[in-house]
Amino acid sequence: MNFNESTITDCRERDGQAAEREAEIDEIIQTAELGRGEGEPLAAESYSAYPQREELTDPKNRSFLTELLSHELVNSIEDAAEECAENPTVKQRWNITLRKAVEVFGIDLSDYFGDYPDETNRLKELLGFQPPDSMIAPSNVLVVSELYVAGLSVGEIVDVLADHTVADTQSVEDTLKKAGLISGTTTQEQASAFEENDGRIGGTSVETETGETEETRGLTVSANDF
Repeated sequence: MNFNESTITDCRERDGQAAEREAEIDEIIQTAELGRGEGEPLAAESYSAYPQREELTDPKNRSFLTELLSHELVNSIEDAAEECAENPTVKQRWNITLRKAVEVFGIDLSDYFGDYPDETNRLKELLGFQPPDSMIAPSNVLVVSELYVAGLSVGEIVDVLADHTVADTQSVEDTLKKAGLISGTTTQEQASAFEENDGRIGGTSVETETGETEETRGLTVSANDF
C-alpha cells in the first residue's frame, strides 16, 4: 500500500467515493451475475439489446444464443432462462422458447455446458493475496484501507467484503476515519462526546424573577436512545 501525503490527501478529498483507477479493478468489481438486471449482461452490451422471447428463433439471433450458452455462468437451459427472463413469472416461457431455438438452430448443448467455473475471489484479486479470515472484517484497518487506496468507494468495499462476511457502510466509514483517510468523527467518538456532555442537547437563557439570566440544562437524553 502506497501511503504518502499525496495519497492521504487524495483519499480525504474523495470522501468515500471511488477514485479514477485502472480498468482491471473495474473488471474485478463488476463481476458478472446470473439474472436479468443483476450485474453486467452476459450476452450483449446492454439488456435492452437482448432479443424479445418471440424473436429468439429468428436466424439473426443465433449468435446471441450461442454467446449466451457459451458464458461460463450458464451451465443449463434453466440458467439461460434465468438470465433472459424479465421476471420470474415468464422464466418457464423462456425455458421452453430457448429449447425450441436450440432445436431450430441444431445446437448441440454438450458443446457448451461443461464444468462449473471456480467462484471468483474478488478480495484476493484486488489485494493480491488472500488475507486470513480474522482480517476479513469491515473493522480491519489494513484490509479496508488497502481497498480504499486502490480506488474503491465505501459502497464497493462493503460489496466486496460481503462476499466473505457481514459488512455495512457505517463500519467501513468508521474504519477509514480511524485511519485518517476520511475526515470526520466515528460513531463511537460522537457517542463519547455526547456522553461527556451528560447527554444534553442545547440549552437556553431565561430571565428569572429577579431580572437575572441563567442557563437552562437543555434536553437531557440517554445516548442509548439513538
